Amino acid sequence: MISRNFAQRFFSTKVFKNAFEALYDIKDGATVLVGGFGLPGVPENTVRALNKMGVKNLDYISNSMGIPDWGPGMMANDGQMSKISTSFLGGNPAIEAQYLAGKVEVEFVPQGSLSEKIRSAQANIGAFYTPTGLGSIVELGGFPCLLNSDGSPKKYTKGRKKAVFNGKEYLLEEAFHPDYSFIKAHIGDRHGNLRYRKISKSFNAVMAGASRVTIAEVDHIVDRLPPEKIHTPGIFVDRLYQCDYNSKKVERIKIDSNDEVVDTRKTLGTSVRDRISKRLAKEMESGMYVNLGIGIPSEIPPYIPPSVKVQFQVENGLIGVGPYPSPSDIDSDLINAAKETVTTLPGYSISDSAETFGMMRGKHLHMTILGGMQVSVKGDLANWYIPGKKATGMGGAMDLAASGAYVVVGMEHTSRGTPRILNTCTYPLTAKECVNRIVTEIAVLDVTDKGLVLIEKDPAVSLEKLKEMTPADYTVSKDLKDYRV
Repeated sequence: MISRNFAQRFFSTKVFKNAFEALYDIKDGATVLVGGFGLPGVPENTVRALNKMGVKNLDYISNSMGIPDWGPGMMANDGQMSKISTSFLGGNPAIEAQYLAGKVEVEFVPQGSLSEKIRSAQANIGAFYTPTGLGSIVELGGFPCLLNSDGSPKKYTKGRKKAVFNGKEYLLEEAFHPDYSFIKAHIGDRHGNLRYRKISKSFNAVMAGASRVTIAEVDHIVDRLPPEKIHTPGIFVDRLYQCDYNSKKVERIKIDSNDEVVDTRKTLGTSVRDRISKRLAKEMESGMYVNLGIGIPSEIPPYIPPSVKVQFQVENGLIGVGPYPSPSDIDSDLINAAKETVTTLPGYSISDSAETFGMMRGKHLHMTILGGMQVSVKGDLANWYIPGKKATGMGGAMDLAASGAYVVVGMEHTSRGTPRILNTCTYPLTAKECVNRIVTEIAVLDVTDKGLVLIEKDPAVSLEKLKEMTPADYTVSKDLKDYRV
């Protein structure tokens, strides 16, 4: 016997007139998943409706926290969230201000673990083990996730249980238990089948069906999508509506005009950063699949010779990142990990976030290049959090550091005179013993079983001066070469 609720869900129309009708049963205190990576794929009409409805005390789970006065930023301004689970706050000072004032709890979750906790909810898997976060605050706990009004810690994150399989350590992560999934798709049909546009697929496809109720905001509703055009089957979707507005906002526009890269927000970087990027580009070999982190690594592509054919993979699911676009080719649904506009290369593909981070943890990348704050002689990496200062989240760095790929860290040799290459990291770790090579503006060092080895040095910097700038123990290669730019 089919229950009435079951029959109503699967055999009556799933199409609603607007966001307000689709949200008819939401209540204060709900746990919600909200799609998007950066700004692409954020269900902005659903979020705007939630804001206008005044729903309070939401447990808000999302990889995209928007920008001030848009999307989640509006809800933060009005104090509608009681807890946020995310990998990266990004450029949203409204949410940071709420956290620092003790008005919202923030728990940072590595981006790959975030997507897998969502996928596990979709598949009714209670928990899973992952190598991501070993040796970090994720394992140890102790991050001040909720503050008092005076800024003192009120609540700390809990650590994770650890287990060993086949001689390797893993952390236990539990699935989320959300009430609603709010997602964005480009096209939906009356059966609830969905198709996404470019990188908006990332977290939206994983969130579909991961909650008690999934509500899809779509640009267009058709009678029936061809089966081969469906990204998310309708069984995962309970309600959908056609949105009346799509802002197509872009967080950071970068354009390539007459072979000159122009950043509409700021200049490409200092000469030191350019020098590091140029040297990092020499690590590339044709045929590689490479992930570039944010910061200095994202500035590498313009320096790669045309003869070197590399496929860049991005945490938002894009494989085959091309140059920055011309002004007429800007696409709001094509960005890199740094939220910059990009183009694609022939043969590019786009995956959802769970599949994307599976590529990383599954050791399918040849190389990952990350920025750094500190690196130790053992290859420990700290690159996301300085206690007592601003913390925006680790993003996908912990997953990439645990990927098993060849890890290169590009960073300035010192920070305002303070050394960054140390015997022991003093900042909280991103990952233990993960770095294979360090590239700065004056030196290249390899992390080996016998310790750090200097393999390249700027001829203008003496060995004595370099040692003053590098308190970590290291040896000088017998085949020491000049720094290559």
